[in-house]
Amino acid sequence: MSVKGFKSHPYIPNSVPEVEQEMLREIGLTSLEQLHEEVPDEIILKENMNLPEAFGSEYELRRHVEKLLKKNSSCADNLNFLGAGCYQHYVPAICDEINGKGEFLTAYGGESYNDFGRFQSLFEYESLMAELLDMEVVNVPTMDYAQAAATAIRMGCRVAKRSGRQKKQKVKKPLKTLAIWLLVILCLEALYFFCVYTNNSFVKKWRTIYINTAMDTMRHQWLATYFIPKDVIDEVRYEYGLFKAATVGKESNANWGKTDSPAEPDSSANGSGNVTHIAPNVTHESDTKEDDTLTPEELEKQAQEAFYTVFWELDRTSMEAYLAEHPDTLANGWDHIYINEAGFDDEGTSIQSIFGEQVLAIDAKDGVLLLRISGKGYRGVLAVGKDPSLLSIEMASTLGTAGQLSGTIAEAHNGVLAMNANGFLDPNGAGNGGLLAGYTMSNGTAYGDHFSAYAYKRIELHEDNLFYIKDALSPVSEDCTDAAEFTPALIVDGKKIMDDYWTGEQPRACIGQSENYEILMLVIEGRYPLEGILGTSVNNCSEILLQHKCMQAINLDGGSSAMLWFDGEYVTQSSSSPLRYTGGRPLPNAWVYKKAQ
Repeated sequence: MSVKGFKSHPYIPNSVPEVEQEMLREIGLTSLEQLHEEVPDEIILKENMNLPEAFGSEYELRRHVEKLLKKNSSCADNLNFLGAGCYQHYVPAICDEINGKGEFLTAYGGESYNDFGRFQSLFEYESLMAELLDMEVVNVPTMDYAQAAATAIRMGCRVAKRSGRQKKQKVKKPLKTLAIWLLVILCLEALYFFCVYTNNSFVKKWRTIYINTAMDTMRHQWLATYFIPKDVIDEVRYEYGLFKAATVGKESNANWGKTDSPAEPDSSANGSGNVTHIAPNVTHESDTKEDDTLTPEELEKQAQEAFYTVFWELDRTSMEAYLAEHPDTLANGWDHIYINEAGFDDEGTSIQSIFGEQVLAIDAKDGVLLLRISGKGYRGVLAVGKDPSLLSIEMASTLGTAGQLSGTIAEAHNGVLAMNANGFLDPNGAGNGGLLAGYTMSNGTAYGDHFSAYAYKRIELHEDNLFYIKDALSPVSEDCTDAAEFTPALIVDGKKIMDDYWTGEQPRACIGQSENYEILMLVIEGRYPLEGILGTSVNNCSEILLQHKCMQAINLDGGSSAMLWFDGEYVTQSSSSPLRYTGGRPLPNAWVYKKAQ
Protein backbone atom coordinates (compact mmCIF):
# COMPACT_ATOMS: atom_id res chain seq x y z
CA MET A 1 0.00 0.00 0.00
CA SER A 2 1.47 3.34 -1.02
CA VAL A 3 1.26 6.38 1.27
CA LYS A 4 -0.23 9.38 -0.51
CA GLY A 5 0.59 12.02 2.15
CA PHE A 6 -1.53 14.41 4.18
CA LYS A 7 -2.86 16.30 1.18
CA SER A 8 -4.52 13.27 -0.41
CA HIS A 9 -6.73 10.75 1.25
CA PRO A 10 -7.39 7.59 -0.88
CA TYR A 11 -10.33 6.53 1.25
CA ILE A 12 -12.23 9.78 0.73
CA PRO A 13 -13.88 9.68 -2.74
CA ASN A 14 -12.26 11.90 -5.40
CA SER A 15 -9.70 13.42 -3.02
CA VAL A 16 -6.74 12.04 -4.96
CA PRO A 17 -5.95 14.32 -7.94
CA GLU A 18 -5.75 11.43 -10.42
CA VAL A 19 -9.12 10.09 -9.30
CA GLU A 20 -10.61 13.59 -9.40
CA GLN A 21 -9.44 14.11 -13.01
CA GLU A 22 -10.75 10.70 -14.05
CA MET A 23 -14.16 11.57 -12.58
CA LEU A 24 -14.23 14.94 -14.34
CA ARG A 25 -13.33 13.34 -17.69
CA GLU A 26 -16.13 10.80 -17.25
CA ILE A 27 -18.79 13.48 -16.63
CA GLY A 28 -17.41 15.89 -19.23
CA LEU A 29 -16.20 18.71 -16.93
CA THR A 30 -12.85 20.39 -16.42
CA SER A 31 -13.07 21.51 -12.75
CA LEU A 32 -15.00 20.87 -9.57
CA GLU A 33 -16.29 24.46 -9.62
CA GLN A 34 -18.40 23.63 -12.65
CA LEU A 35 -20.43 21.29 -10.45
CA HIS A 36 -21.70 24.33 -8.52
CA GLU A 37 -22.39 26.83 -11.33
CA GLU A 38 -26.04 27.11 -10.23
CA VAL A 39 -25.00 28.69 -6.87
CA PRO A 40 -25.56 32.50 -6.98
CA ASP A 41 -22.35 34.46 -7.02
CA GLU A 42 -23.45 36.78 -4.15
CA ILE A 43 -23.58 34.00 -1.60
CA ILE A 44 -20.24 32.48 -2.52
CA LEU A 45 -17.50 33.10 0.05
CA LYS A 46 -14.68 34.82 -1.82
CA GLU A 47 -12.16 35.02 1.02
CA ASN A 48 -10.41 32.54 3.22
CA MET A 49 -12.21 31.49 6.38
CA ASN A 50 -10.78 32.82 9.61
CA LEU A 51 -9.90 29.46 11.05
CA PRO A 52 -7.24 28.88 13.69
CA GLU A 53 -4.18 26.90 12.81
CA ALA A 54 -4.84 23.19 12.76
CA PHE A 55 -3.41 20.93 15.41
CA GLY A 56 -0.62 18.75 14.13
CA SER A 57 -1.46 15.70 16.19
CA GLU A 58 -4.17 14.09 18.28
CA TYR A 59 -2.05 14.61 21.35
CA GLU A 60 -1.98 18.39 20.89
CA LEU A 61 -5.72 18.49 20.32
CA ARG A 62 -6.38 16.53 23.51
CA ARG A 63 -4.13 18.82 25.59
CA HIS A 64 -6.01 21.84 24.25
CA VAL A 65 -9.47 20.41 24.98
CA GLU A 66 -8.48 19.30 28.51
CA LYS A 67 -7.14 22.80 29.23
CA LEU A 68 -10.48 24.31 28.23
CA LEU A 69 -12.48 21.82 30.25
CA LYS A 70 -10.50 22.58 33.45
CA LYS A 71 -11.96 26.10 33.42
CA ASN A 72 -15.44 24.67 34.06
CA SER A 73 -16.93 24.20 37.51
CA SER A 74 -18.81 20.94 37.83
CA CYS A 75 -21.68 19.93 40.10
CA ALA A 76 -19.34 17.48 41.74
CA ASP A 77 -17.21 20.34 43.12
CA ASN A 78 -19.97 22.68 44.28
CA LEU A 79 -23.16 22.12 46.23
CA ASN A 80 -26.25 22.66 44.14
CA PHE A 81 -29.98 22.16 44.33
CA LEU A 82 -30.66 21.63 40.67
CA GLY A 83 -32.96 18.79 39.65
CA ALA A 84 -33.28 16.92 36.38
CA GLY A 85 -30.31 14.75 37.24
CA CYS A 86 -27.84 17.60 37.67
CA TYR A 87 -27.56 17.19 41.45
CA GLN A 88 -24.87 15.03 43.08
CA HIS A 89 -25.67 11.34 42.63
CA TYR A 90 -23.95 8.06 41.74
CA VAL A 91 -24.50 6.50 38.30
CA PRO A 92 -23.24 2.93 37.82
CA ALA A 93 -20.87 2.47 34.86
CA ILE A 94 -23.15 -0.07 33.23
CA CYS A 95 -25.76 2.63 32.69
CA ASP A 96 -23.45 4.64 30.48
CA GLU A 97 -22.43 1.45 28.67
CA ILE A 98 -26.00 0.55 27.88
CA ASN A 99 -27.06 4.10 27.04
CA GLY A 100 -24.14 4.39 24.67
CA LYS A 101 -25.17 1.41 22.56
CA GLY A 102 -25.76 2.57 19.00
CA GLU A 103 -28.43 -0.04 18.37
CA PHE A 104 -30.73 1.78 20.82
CA LEU A 105 -30.53 4.93 18.75
CA THR A 106 -32.14 3.39 15.67
CA ALA A 107 -33.15 0.00 14.36
CA TYR A 108 -31.67 0.77 10.95
CA GLY A 109 -28.14 0.71 9.60
CA GLY A 110 -27.91 4.22 8.26
CA GLU A 111 -30.90 5.47 6.29
CA SER A 112 -30.91 8.84 4.62
CA TYR A 113 -32.82 10.53 7.44
CA ASN A 114 -30.32 9.53 10.14
CA ASP A 115 -27.09 9.01 8.27
CA PHE A 116 -25.01 11.83 9.84
CA GLY A 117 -21.94 10.82 7.80
CA ARG A 118 -22.29 7.15 8.65
CA PHE A 119 -22.08 5.99 5.04
CA GLN A 120 -18.95 8.06 4.49
CA SER A 121 -17.16 6.59 7.49
CA LEU A 122 -18.21 3.06 6.58
CA PHE A 123 -16.94 3.59 3.03
CA GLU A 124 -13.55 4.76 4.26
CA TYR A 125 -13.25 1.89 6.74
CA GLU A 126 -14.27 -0.77 4.22
CA SER A 127 -11.91 0.67 1.59
CA LEU A 128 -9.00 0.54 4.01
CA MET A 129 -9.75 -3.05 5.06
CA ALA A 130 -10.13 -4.16 1.43
CA GLU A 131 -6.68 -2.80 0.60
CA LEU A 132 -4.99 -4.14 3.75
CA LEU A 133 -6.51 -7.62 3.38
CA ASP A 134 -6.44 -7.71 -0.46
CA MET A 135 -10.13 -8.61 -0.65
CA GLU A 136 -12.69 -7.78 -3.34
CA VAL A 137 -15.67 -7.36 -1.01
CA VAL A 138 -15.80 -5.97 2.54
CA ASN A 139 -18.94 -5.47 4.62
CA VAL A 140 -19.68 -4.37 8.18
CA PRO A 141 -22.06 -6.13 10.56
CA THR A 142 -25.53 -4.85 11.22
CA MET A 143 -26.12 -2.53 14.17
CA ASP A 144 -29.67 -3.79 14.59
CA TYR A 145 -29.39 -5.55 17.96
CA ALA A 146 -32.96 -6.76 18.04
CA GLN A 147 -32.73 -8.26 14.57
CA ALA A 148 -29.36 -9.91 15.26
CA ALA A 149 -30.61 -11.38 18.54
CA ALA A 150 -33.82 -12.71 17.01
CA THR A 151 -31.92 -14.25 14.08
CA ALA A 152 -29.42 -15.92 16.42
CA ILE A 153 -32.20 -17.35 18.60
CA ARG A 154 -34.12 -18.71 15.62
CA MET A 155 -30.97 -20.23 14.15
CA GLY A 156 -30.15 -21.87 17.49
CA CYS A 157 -33.65 -23.30 17.72
CA ARG A 158 -33.41 -24.64 14.18
CA VAL A 159 -30.04 -26.31 14.81
CA ALA A 160 -31.21 -27.75 18.12
CA LYS A 161 -34.55 -28.73 16.51
CA ARG A 162 -36.53 -26.93 19.18
CA SER A 163 -39.58 -24.88 18.46
CA GLY A 164 -39.66 -23.09 21.79
CA ARG A 165 -43.09 -24.48 22.45
CA GLN A 166 -43.65 -27.22 24.90
CA LYS A 167 -45.11 -30.15 23.07
CA LYS A 168 -47.82 -32.19 24.56
CA GLN A 169 -46.84 -35.70 25.46
CA LYS A 170 -48.43 -38.03 22.99
CA VAL A 171 -50.07 -41.11 24.35
CA LYS A 172 -48.65 -44.13 22.62
CA LYS A 173 -51.23 -46.30 20.94
CA PRO A 174 -49.54 -49.58 19.95
CA LEU A 175 -52.58 -50.97 18.16
CA LYS A 176 -52.86 -47.85 16.01
CA THR A 177 -49.15 -48.03 15.18
CA LEU A 178 -49.44 -51.70 14.25
CA ALA A 179 -52.42 -50.97 12.04
CA ILE A 180 -50.50 -48.25 10.22
CA TRP A 181 -47.55 -50.58 9.59
CA LEU A 182 -49.84 -53.33 8.33
CA LEU A 183 -51.49 -50.86 5.97
CA VAL A 184 -48.08 -49.76 4.65
CA ILE A 185 -47.01 -53.37 4.10
CA LEU A 186 -50.26 -54.18 2.28
CA CYS A 187 -49.82 -51.12 0.06
CA LEU A 188 -46.23 -52.11 -0.77
CA GLU A 189 -47.32 -55.65 -1.58
CA ALA A 190 -50.09 -54.37 -3.81
CA LEU A 191 -47.62 -52.07 -5.56
CA TYR A 192 -45.12 -54.92 -5.98
CA PHE A 193 -47.68 -57.28 -7.58
CA PHE A 194 -48.93 -54.48 -9.79
CA CYS A 195 -45.43 -53.67 -11.06
CA VAL A 196 -44.49 -57.34 -11.58
CA TYR A 197 -47.66 -58.69 -13.23
CA THR A 198 -49.58 -55.77 -14.75
CA ASN A 199 -49.93 -55.43 -18.52
CA ASN A 200 -50.04 -51.65 -18.31
CA SER A 201 -47.94 -50.49 -21.25
CA PHE A 202 -45.92 -47.93 -19.28
CA VAL A 203 -45.10 -50.26 -16.37
CA LYS A 204 -44.45 -53.20 -18.72
CA LYS A 205 -41.98 -51.13 -20.75
CA TRP A 206 -39.87 -50.17 -17.73
CA ARG A 207 -40.16 -53.68 -16.20
CA THR A 208 -38.76 -55.10 -19.43
CA ILE A 209 -35.91 -52.58 -19.48
CA TYR A 210 -35.08 -53.33 -15.85
CA ILE A 211 -35.01 -57.12 -16.34
CA ASN A 212 -33.01 -57.07 -19.56
CA THR A 213 -30.52 -54.52 -18.24
CA ALA A 214 -29.86 -56.69 -15.18
CA MET A 215 -29.78 -60.02 -17.04
CA ASP A 216 -27.43 -58.75 -19.74
CA THR A 217 -24.74 -57.92 -17.20
CA MET A 218 -22.20 -60.35 -15.83
CA ARG A 219 -22.37 -58.94 -12.32
CA HIS A 220 -25.84 -57.62 -11.54
CA GLN A 221 -28.23 -60.37 -12.65
CA TRP A 222 -29.26 -60.77 -9.00
CA LEU A 223 -31.06 -57.43 -9.25
CA ALA A 224 -33.65 -59.24 -11.37
CA THR A 225 -33.57 -62.81 -10.02
CA TYR A 226 -33.75 -61.75 -6.37
CA PHE A 227 -36.86 -59.61 -6.69
CA ILE A 228 -38.76 -60.91 -9.72
CA PRO A 229 -40.25 -64.43 -10.17
CA LYS A 230 -38.54 -66.71 -12.68
CA ASP A 231 -41.61 -67.09 -14.88
CA VAL A 232 -41.83 -63.31 -15.38
CA ILE A 233 -38.11 -63.13 -16.19
CA ASP A 234 -38.42 -66.05 -18.61
CA GLU A 235 -41.32 -64.39 -20.41
CA VAL A 236 -39.40 -61.14 -20.80
CA ARG A 237 -36.27 -62.95 -21.95
CA TYR A 238 -38.30 -65.01 -24.43
CA GLU A 239 -39.66 -61.82 -25.99
CA TYR A 240 -36.15 -60.41 -25.92
CA GLY A 241 -34.94 -63.52 -27.71
CA LEU A 242 -37.60 -63.12 -30.38
CA PHE A 243 -36.50 -59.52 -30.88
CA LYS A 244 -32.87 -60.55 -31.10
CA ALA A 245 -33.76 -63.38 -33.43
CA ALA A 246 -34.79 -60.74 -35.92
CA THR A 247 -31.17 -59.51 -35.95
CA VAL A 248 -29.79 -62.96 -36.78
CA GLY A 249 -28.21 -62.89 -40.20
CA LYS A 250 -27.56 -59.15 -40.11
CA GLU A 251 -23.87 -59.43 -40.86
CA SER A 252 -21.36 -57.19 -42.60
CA ASN A 253 -21.04 -57.36 -46.36
CA ALA A 254 -17.86 -59.29 -47.13
CA ASN A 255 -16.86 -56.62 -49.67
CA TRP A 256 -17.87 -53.48 -47.76
CA GLY A 257 -14.38 -52.01 -47.64
CA LYS A 258 -13.02 -53.35 -50.92
CA THR A 259 -15.06 -51.34 -53.41
CA ASP A 260 -15.62 -47.63 -53.84
CA SER A 261 -12.91 -46.99 -51.28
CA PRO A 262 -13.06 -43.39 -50.01
CA ALA A 263 -9.33 -43.30 -49.33
CA GLU A 264 -6.62 -44.07 -51.86
CA PRO A 265 -4.08 -46.72 -50.82
CA ASP A 266 -0.92 -45.17 -49.49
CA SER A 267 2.34 -47.07 -49.53
CA SER A 268 3.58 -44.83 -46.70
CA ALA A 269 0.90 -46.14 -44.34
CA ASN A 270 2.21 -48.32 -41.56
CA GLY A 271 1.07 -51.60 -43.04
CA SER A 272 -2.62 -50.99 -43.74
CA GLY A 273 -2.57 -50.11 -47.41
CA ASN A 274 -6.00 -48.56 -46.88
CA VAL A 275 -5.51 -45.21 -45.13
CA THR A 276 -3.60 -42.04 -45.74
CA HIS A 277 -1.34 -41.92 -42.70
CA ILE A 278 1.57 -39.74 -41.67
CA ALA A 279 4.56 -42.00 -41.39
CA PRO A 280 7.74 -39.94 -40.91
CA ASN A 281 9.88 -43.01 -40.49
CA VAL A 282 9.11 -44.23 -44.03
CA THR A 283 10.70 -42.52 -47.02
CA HIS A 284 10.65 -43.32 -50.72
CA GLU A 285 13.19 -42.46 -53.38
CA SER A 286 10.57 -41.07 -55.75
CA ASP A 287 9.21 -38.84 -53.04
CA THR A 288 12.69 -37.59 -52.21
CA LYS A 289 13.42 -36.59 -55.79
CA GLU A 290 10.13 -34.77 -56.02
CA ASP A 291 10.67 -32.99 -52.71
CA ASP A 292 14.06 -31.64 -53.89
CA THR A 293 12.22 -29.38 -56.27
CA LEU A 294 10.02 -27.87 -53.58
CA THR A 295 10.84 -24.83 -51.45
CA PRO A 296 10.82 -25.09 -47.65
CA GLU A 297 7.55 -23.15 -47.63
CA GLU A 298 6.00 -25.60 -50.12
CA LEU A 299 7.20 -28.57 -48.08
CA GLU A 300 5.70 -27.03 -44.93
CA LYS A 301 2.39 -26.46 -46.71
CA GLN A 302 2.44 -30.03 -48.03
CA ALA A 303 3.01 -31.42 -44.52
CA GLN A 304 0.24 -29.20 -43.14
CA GLU A 305 -2.28 -30.41 -45.71
CA ALA A 306 -1.26 -34.04 -45.11
CA PHE A 307 -1.92 -33.54 -41.39
CA TYR A 308 -5.39 -32.10 -41.96
CA THR A 309 -6.17 -34.88 -44.44
CA VAL A 310 -5.52 -37.49 -41.77
CA PHE A 311 -7.15 -35.54 -38.96
CA TRP A 312 -10.10 -34.39 -41.02
CA GLU A 313 -12.23 -34.02 -37.87
CA LEU A 314 -10.27 -31.00 -36.62
CA ASP A 315 -11.64 -27.49 -36.86
CA ARG A 316 -8.81 -25.60 -38.59
CA THR A 317 -9.57 -22.24 -37.02
CA SER A 318 -9.31 -23.46 -33.43
CA MET A 319 -6.31 -25.67 -34.32
CA GLU A 320 -4.38 -22.77 -35.85
CA ALA A 321 -5.25 -20.56 -32.86
CA TYR A 322 -3.89 -23.25 -30.52
CA LEU A 323 -0.67 -23.56 -32.53
CA ALA A 324 -0.24 -19.78 -32.42
CA GLU A 325 -0.46 -19.90 -28.61
CA HIS A 326 1.77 -23.01 -28.40
CA PRO A 327 4.41 -22.66 -31.16
CA ASP A 328 6.58 -25.39 -29.61
CA THR A 329 3.96 -27.93 -30.72
CA LEU A 330 5.37 -27.71 -34.26
CA ALA A 331 9.01 -27.95 -33.17
CA ASN A 332 9.40 -31.40 -34.80
CA GLY A 333 7.04 -30.85 -37.71
CA TRP A 334 3.42 -31.55 -38.49
CA ASP A 335 3.96 -35.32 -38.55
CA HIS A 336 5.22 -35.27 -34.93
CA ILE A 337 2.58 -33.10 -33.31
CA TYR A 338 1.84 -34.40 -29.82
CA ILE A 339 -0.77 -32.83 -27.55
CA ASN A 340 -2.12 -34.59 -24.47
CA GLU A 341 -4.63 -32.85 -22.20
CA ALA A 342 -6.76 -35.96 -21.58
CA GLY A 343 -5.84 -36.82 -17.98
CA PHE A 344 -8.17 -36.57 -14.98
CA ASP A 345 -6.43 -33.37 -13.85
CA ASP A 346 -6.36 -31.81 -17.34
CA GLU A 347 -9.00 -29.45 -18.71
CA GLY A 348 -8.60 -30.44 -22.36
CA THR A 349 -7.49 -28.16 -25.16
CA SER A 350 -9.11 -25.15 -26.82
CA ILE A 351 -9.21 -27.10 -30.09
CA GLN A 352 -12.58 -28.31 -31.35
CA SER A 353 -13.71 -30.84 -33.90
CA ILE A 354 -15.95 -29.88 -36.80
CA PHE A 355 -18.79 -31.42 -34.76
CA GLY A 356 -18.16 -29.10 -31.78
CA GLU A 357 -16.41 -31.70 -29.60
CA GLN A 358 -13.46 -30.71 -27.41
CA VAL A 359 -10.13 -32.16 -28.50
CA LEU A 360 -8.28 -33.83 -25.62
CA ALA A 361 -5.23 -35.28 -27.37
CA ILE A 362 -3.51 -35.49 -30.78
CA ASP A 363 -0.71 -37.97 -31.54
CA ALA A 364 0.26 -37.44 -35.19
CA LYS A 365 3.06 -40.01 -35.22
CA ASP A 366 0.76 -42.83 -34.06
CA GLY A 367 -2.34 -41.43 -35.73
CA VAL A 368 -4.47 -41.02 -32.58
CA LEU A 369 -7.15 -38.41 -31.82
CA LEU A 370 -9.11 -38.15 -28.54
CA LEU A 371 -12.39 -36.21 -28.35
CA ARG A 372 -14.58 -35.31 -25.36
CA ILE A 373 -18.11 -36.65 -25.85
CA SER A 374 -20.85 -35.16 -23.68
CA GLY A 375 -24.59 -34.79 -23.57
CA LYS A 376 -27.52 -34.74 -21.20
CA GLY A 377 -26.70 -37.14 -18.36
CA TYR A 378 -23.49 -38.54 -19.82
CA ARG A 379 -19.89 -37.83 -20.77
CA GLY A 380 -17.08 -39.89 -22.23
CA VAL A 381 -14.21 -40.05 -24.69
CA LEU A 382 -14.08 -41.08 -28.34
CA ALA A 383 -10.64 -42.28 -29.43
CA VAL A 384 -9.88 -42.43 -33.15
CA GLY A 385 -7.02 -44.62 -34.40
CA LYS A 386 -6.13 -43.72 -37.98
CA ASP A 387 -4.26 -46.93 -38.87
CA PRO A 388 -6.26 -50.17 -38.35
CA SER A 389 -3.16 -52.30 -38.93
CA LEU A 390 -1.95 -51.22 -35.48
CA LEU A 391 -4.95 -52.79 -33.72
CA SER A 392 -5.16 -56.23 -32.14
CA ILE A 393 -6.62 -58.04 -29.14
CA GLU A 394 -4.06 -58.86 -26.49
CA MET A 395 -4.66 -61.30 -23.63
CA ALA A 396 -3.84 -60.85 -19.96
CA SER A 397 -0.64 -62.66 -19.04
CA THR A 398 -2.46 -64.12 -16.01
CA LEU A 399 -5.50 -65.37 -17.98
CA GLY A 400 -7.18 -68.31 -16.25
CA THR A 401 -6.03 -67.12 -12.83
CA ALA A 402 -6.81 -63.42 -12.79
CA GLY A 403 -7.29 -60.54 -15.18
CA GLN A 404 -5.25 -57.40 -15.70
CA LEU A 405 -6.11 -53.75 -16.23
CA SER A 406 -6.35 -52.65 -19.84
CA GLY A 407 -3.42 -50.24 -19.38
CA THR A 408 -1.23 -53.02 -17.99
CA ILE A 409 -2.04 -55.23 -20.99
CA ALA A 410 -1.32 -52.36 -23.40
CA GLU A 411 2.03 -51.48 -21.86
CA ALA A 412 3.14 -55.11 -22.19
CA HIS A 413 2.44 -54.99 -25.95
CA ASN A 414 3.81 -51.57 -26.97
CA GLY A 415 0.34 -50.05 -26.91
CA VAL A 416 -0.54 -46.37 -27.03
CA LEU A 417 -4.33 -46.82 -26.82
CA ALA A 418 -6.47 -49.53 -25.20
CA MET A 419 -10.00 -50.42 -24.11
CA ASN A 420 -11.84 -53.45 -22.76
CA ALA A 421 -12.71 -56.30 -25.15
CA ASN A 422 -14.51 -59.46 -23.94
CA GLY A 423 -16.63 -59.76 -20.83
CA PHE A 424 -15.73 -62.20 -18.07
CA LEU A 425 -17.51 -64.59 -15.75
CA ASP A 426 -18.45 -62.77 -12.58
CA PRO A 427 -20.33 -65.01 -10.11
CA ASN A 428 -21.89 -62.97 -7.32
CA GLY A 429 -19.84 -59.99 -8.41
CA ALA A 430 -16.65 -61.65 -7.13
CA GLY A 431 -14.98 -62.36 -10.47
CA ASN A 432 -11.38 -61.23 -10.91
CA GLY A 433 -11.34 -61.07 -14.72
CA GLY A 434 -9.49 -64.34 -15.14
CA LEU A 435 -12.36 -66.36 -16.68
CA LEU A 436 -13.24 -65.34 -20.23
CA ALA A 437 -16.91 -64.97 -21.23
CA GLY A 438 -17.56 -65.83 -24.88
CA TYR A 439 -15.18 -66.45 -27.74
CA THR A 440 -12.15 -64.38 -28.62
CA MET A 441 -9.22 -64.52 -31.03
CA SER A 442 -5.91 -62.80 -30.40
CA ASN A 443 -3.35 -62.58 -33.23
CA GLY A 444 -4.77 -65.75 -34.81
CA THR A 445 -5.07 -67.76 -31.58
CA ALA A 446 -8.55 -68.70 -30.34
CA TYR A 447 -9.67 -68.56 -26.69
CA GLY A 448 -12.89 -69.37 -24.87
CA ASP A 449 -16.21 -70.73 -26.10
CA HIS A 450 -18.86 -69.15 -28.28
CA PHE A 451 -21.96 -67.70 -26.65
CA SER A 452 -24.73 -70.22 -27.25
CA ALA A 453 -27.46 -67.58 -27.47
CA TYR A 454 -28.12 -66.26 -30.96
CA ALA A 455 -28.64 -62.78 -29.51
CA TYR A 456 -24.86 -62.35 -29.29
CA LYS A 457 -22.70 -60.95 -32.06
CA ARG A 458 -19.01 -61.15 -32.91
CA ILE A 459 -16.79 -58.43 -34.32
CA GLU A 460 -13.90 -59.77 -36.39
CA LEU A 461 -10.75 -57.99 -37.54
CA HIS A 462 -9.49 -59.59 -40.75
CA GLU A 463 -6.13 -59.62 -42.51
CA ASP A 464 -7.36 -56.75 -44.70
CA ASN A 465 -7.55 -54.62 -41.50
CA LEU A 466 -11.32 -54.29 -41.75
CA PHE A 467 -14.00 -54.98 -39.11
CA TYR A 468 -16.86 -57.39 -39.85
CA ILE A 469 -19.98 -57.98 -37.74
CA LYS A 470 -21.12 -61.62 -37.59
CA ASP A 471 -23.49 -63.77 -35.54
CA ALA A 472 -21.82 -65.41 -32.56
CA LEU A 473 -22.91 -68.85 -33.84
CA SER A 474 -21.60 -68.23 -37.38
CA PRO A 475 -18.28 -69.85 -38.35
CA VAL A 476 -15.20 -67.75 -37.74
CA SER A 477 -13.70 -66.45 -40.97
CA GLU A 478 -10.45 -68.06 -42.11
CA ASP A 479 -8.71 -64.71 -42.50
CA CYS A 480 -9.80 -63.47 -39.04
CA THR A 481 -6.89 -62.36 -36.88
CA ASP A 482 -8.70 -60.86 -33.87
CA ALA A 483 -12.28 -61.13 -32.60
CA ALA A 484 -14.51 -60.55 -29.58
CA GLU A 485 -18.13 -61.48 -28.78
CA PHE A 486 -20.81 -59.45 -27.02
CA THR A 487 -24.14 -57.81 -27.80
CA PRO A 488 -25.83 -55.97 -29.39
CA ALA A 489 -24.56 -54.99 -32.82
CA LEU A 490 -24.86 -51.21 -33.21
CA ILE A 491 -24.07 -50.53 -36.85
CA VAL A 492 -23.81 -52.93 -39.79
CA ASP A 493 -22.68 -51.63 -43.18
CA GLY A 494 -23.37 -48.06 -42.13
CA LYS A 495 -26.94 -48.77 -40.96
CA LYS A 496 -28.03 -48.34 -37.36
CA ILE A 497 -29.48 -51.43 -35.67
CA MET A 498 -32.21 -50.15 -33.36
CA ASP A 499 -32.37 -51.82 -29.96
CA ASP A 500 -35.53 -51.49 -27.88
CA TYR A 501 -34.11 -53.34 -24.88
CA TRP A 502 -30.73 -51.78 -24.08
CA THR A 503 -32.24 -48.33 -23.69
CA GLY A 504 -31.18 -47.73 -20.09
CA GLU A 505 -28.71 -45.01 -19.12
CA GLN A 506 -25.59 -47.02 -18.34
CA PRO A 507 -21.81 -46.77 -18.77
CA ARG A 508 -21.02 -48.05 -22.27
CA ALA A 509 -18.04 -49.29 -24.25
CA CYS A 510 -18.24 -49.61 -28.05
CA ILE A 511 -15.76 -50.28 -30.85
CA GLY A 512 -16.20 -49.75 -34.58
CA GLN A 513 -14.63 -48.68 -37.86
CA SER A 514 -15.37 -45.70 -40.09
CA GLU A 515 -15.74 -45.53 -43.85
CA ASN A 516 -12.15 -44.19 -43.84
CA TYR A 517 -11.15 -47.42 -42.02
CA GLU A 518 -10.35 -45.56 -38.80
CA ILE A 519 -10.75 -47.45 -35.53
CA LEU A 520 -13.38 -45.83 -33.27
CA MET A 521 -13.23 -46.54 -29.52
CA LEU A 522 -16.11 -45.00 -27.56
CA VAL A 523 -16.35 -45.19 -23.75
CA ILE A 524 -19.19 -43.46 -21.88
CA GLU A 525 -18.98 -42.83 -18.12
CA GLY A 526 -21.95 -43.23 -15.78
CA ARG A 527 -23.50 -44.21 -12.43
CA TYR A 528 -22.64 -40.91 -10.73
CA PRO A 529 -26.14 -39.51 -10.10
CA LEU A 530 -24.98 -36.79 -7.68
CA GLU A 531 -22.93 -35.33 -10.55
CA GLY A 532 -25.69 -35.83 -13.10
CA ILE A 533 -23.59 -38.44 -14.93
CA LEU A 534 -25.74 -41.55 -15.41
CA GLY A 535 -24.68 -43.00 -18.77
CA THR A 536 -26.52 -43.42 -22.04
CA SER A 537 -28.31 -45.96 -24.25
CA VAL A 538 -26.75 -48.09 -26.98
CA ASN A 539 -28.90 -46.24 -29.52
CA ASN A 540 -27.31 -42.94 -28.55
CA CYS A 541 -23.86 -44.55 -28.83
CA SER A 542 -24.79 -45.50 -32.39
CA GLU A 543 -25.70 -41.88 -33.18
CA ILE A 544 -22.33 -40.66 -31.85
CA LEU A 545 -20.44 -43.20 -33.97
CA LEU A 546 -22.51 -42.54 -37.09
CA GLN A 547 -21.59 -38.86 -36.86
CA HIS A 548 -18.00 -40.00 -37.30
CA LYS A 549 -18.90 -42.01 -40.44
CA CYS A 550 -18.96 -45.38 -38.67
CA MET A 551 -19.67 -48.41 -40.87
CA GLN A 552 -19.39 -51.34 -38.42
CA ALA A 553 -19.76 -51.23 -34.62
CA ILE A 554 -20.63 -53.43 -31.66
CA ASN A 555 -21.43 -52.84 -28.01
CA LEU A 556 -18.94 -54.34 -25.54
CA ASP A 557 -19.16 -55.09 -21.82
CA GLY A 558 -20.07 -51.86 -20.00
CA GLY A 559 -20.39 -50.90 -16.34
CA SER A 560 -17.18 -50.84 -14.32
CA SER A 561 -15.37 -52.75 -17.10
CA ALA A 562 -15.74 -49.89 -19.59
CA MET A 563 -12.38 -48.07 -19.56
CA LEU A 564 -10.20 -46.18 -22.04
CA TRP A 565 -6.42 -45.83 -21.63
CA PHE A 566 -4.07 -43.56 -23.57
CA ASP A 567 -0.30 -43.30 -23.42
CA GLY A 568 0.26 -44.19 -19.79
CA GLU A 569 -2.94 -42.91 -18.14
CA TYR A 570 -6.64 -43.69 -17.96
CA VAL A 571 -8.75 -41.02 -19.62
CA THR A 572 -12.18 -42.26 -18.48
CA GLN A 573 -13.44 -42.92 -14.98
CA SER A 574 -14.78 -46.26 -13.77
CA SER A 575 -18.44 -46.45 -12.70
CA SER A 576 -17.28 -48.20 -9.52
CA SER A 577 -16.53 -45.55 -6.88
CA PRO A 578 -13.62 -47.48 -5.23
CA LEU A 579 -12.05 -48.03 -8.67
CA ARG A 580 -12.94 -44.64 -10.15
CA TYR A 581 -9.43 -43.41 -10.93
CA THR A 582 -7.52 -46.70 -10.86
CA GLY A 583 -8.45 -48.30 -14.18
CA GLY A 584 -11.62 -50.16 -13.30
CA ARG A 585 -11.83 -53.94 -12.93
CA PRO A 586 -9.24 -56.50 -14.11
CA LEU A 587 -9.99 -57.85 -17.60
CA PRO A 588 -9.21 -61.07 -19.50
CA ASN A 589 -8.12 -59.12 -22.59
CA ALA A 590 -8.11 -55.70 -24.24
CA TRP A 591 -8.24 -54.06 -27.64
CA VAL A 592 -4.75 -52.57 -28.02
CA TYR A 593 -3.77 -49.96 -30.61
CA LYS A 594 0.01 -50.12 -30.87
CA LYS A 595 2.61 -47.42 -31.41
CA ALA A 596 3.76 -46.86 -34.98
CA GLN A 597 7.19 -48.28 -35.81
